[in-house]
Amino acid sequence: MYRKLLSIVTVALVINVAQSQTNRKAICDKLVKLGVTFVNSKEMQNLASCMEKTMIDCTPYDGTQKTNDKIYNTFLGCVATNLLTKSASASNILNSFTSCLKPSNASCLGNKIMKPFLKAVNEPYQKIVAQVVKCKANRAGEKDMAAQCSDKAYAIALAYLTKDYCDKTCITLLPKVNQGEFKCIKEATTKVMNTSKFTCQNKSDKCQAGTVPTCPAPSA
Repeated sequence: MYRKLLSIVTVALVINVAQSQTNRKAICDKLVKLGVTFVNSKEMQNLASCMEKTMIDCTPYDGTQKTNDKIYNTFLGCVATNLLTKSASASNILNSFTSCLKPSNASCLGNKIMKPFLKAVNEPYQKIVAQVVKCKANRAGEKDMAAQCSDKAYAIALAYLTKDYCDKTCITLLPKVNQGEFKCIKEATTKVMNTSKFTCQNKSDKCQAGTVPTCPAPSA
């Protein structure tokens, strides 16, 4: 009886983990189809897995500098750990982006666009937050909590991850940055994905005037 129960529990755990990996893979496969070129689906899955604990910990997003830094630093660490063969290229892209943003920086840019971004994607974001908060409460203390809660987020995000939705969201954010900042974003983005199918890349006229990135960020 004990062995039978143990077998059932083990199978259930394997199914849960497999489902999480399947949704993670579906998200990454879809991003590749949308134009991501710097990493393949498998590499992206490894990055996502590395980021999951931090992203779940930071949900719901509070907009603080501490949280922004935590997410950004985790991302840098995950890139260094999971993209060893591309770490030099990734560092060059990040260094070029950092240099382009001077006298501002990535944190200031994040402060400018994060809240407007969450407002632009409010519908899926609220659905994701509700599911993740519920999942965190139900699975508190469990070893695979981050993976299982991320799975619920991926399942919701998949329905919204389309070219038109991404393009529309990007255009909504343009008035929050100036033309200099948009130039930096565009240069960095084209190094990691093919943006030719998105109209947002050609709408710099919707950005604020100014060719020099600014900091501190204006209130949203």
